[in-house]
Amino acid sequence: MQMLHRRRFNTGMVGFLDCLKQLMDHAKSQDPSIQFPDYCIINNDRIGEHSIKLQVSFGSGDETWTRALKSVLRALKGLLLYATR
Repeated sequence: MQMLHRRRFNTGMVGFLDCLKQLMDHAKSQDPSIQFPDYCIINNDRIGEHSIKLQVSFGSGDETWTRALKSVLRALKGLLLYATR
């Protein structure tokens, strides 16, 4: 992937994480009993311990990105459970 496209993709993914964090915060404010696991805590470009940004290097960067996406899916699952109550 070209560097410019990668930067735009990373910016979009960080924006998506920000939206997800806002949704999670809203759900927590509406229902304090909702608890998201530690691996779903969002801080800037990181969810849990893993960065959502694509890395330039191959190998462990791909594994980290995959784990970050898995955490995103778990957070979305928690929001889905909240929405269907």
